[in-house]
Amino acid sequence: MLTFFSLPVFSQTENDSTLLGLPGDNLNLAAVLDLFQKSKTIEEFEKSLNDQKTGINNLDLNLDSIVDFIKVVTEKKDDDFTFILQVDVTEKEKQDVAVILVSKDKNKKVTMQIVGDEALYGKNYIIE
Repeated sequence: MLTFFSLPVFSQTENDSTLLGLPGDNLNLAAVLDLFQKSKTIEEFEKSLNDQKTGINNLDLNLDSIVDFIKVVTEKKDDDFTFILQVDVTEKEKQDVAVILVSKDKNKKVTMQIVGDEALYGKNYIIE
């Protein structure tokens, strides 16, 4: 029981002043980035992101009253990684939700940011 109370829970409510009035209000990107940083593997991240217990993912982009499963697609170029968070809206249509960019500079310093899709979060919604 003690473990349950020590787990961080992220959610947004209608009274939250950070709500944008857009579909992205149902996925807190700051919480997603925090979860990403704490996850040991991409598989663990995807599983936790979609776990109802974490309360992070509340997206319903196809409006079927069921929380959408967010899959993580990984792309690598040199020392840079791109993790695309994507929802299958229909069998043939996919919606990018956000992109996590992880890069390493010439001094081996790692930077990380998450960029929300413009259709869901508005223009230039970035958390670093």
